Amino acid sequence: MVKLKVLLVLIVAIISLKNKTEFKNYQCEATSMIFFNNKDTVILNKDEYIIELSARGFDLVILDKSKLEKLIKLDTPQLRFNFHDKMNIAKGIDIFSSFLPNQADYFFGLNKNKKIAIFKGNILRFTKIIHPQV
Repeated sequence: MVKLKVLLVLIVAIISLKNKTEFKNYQCEATSMIFFNNKDTVILNKDEYIIELSARGFDLVILDKSKLEKLIKLDTPQLRFNFHDKMNIAKGIDIFSSFLPNQADYFFGLNKNKKIAIFKGNILRFTKIIHPQV
């Protein structure tokens, strides 16, 4: 089972590298991005982040180091933000999980301690969940 999960991660990484798209910077329409769990809330204001869009989702570049430190300490956080005139929810999942979170528009990686997995020191990567049309 572990070998299968590692293989899936490798396949996703290879596909991501093959289909690398050009990023463009973007700010959310809302004034902030709200990370929360059942105990704490961390709010990122517009001047504390940059969004770099891609074909699969976006990277959230966190500019405020004190907010980044607070985010890293949150257990199993969720994120709410307004994007393309729609309220979106992003949920964290285990990096090696093959499951997608329920009732979410995006997901991001959590490490084994259920803390946010940060990429390149201050980047949180979000992947869009494609919901099947019924």
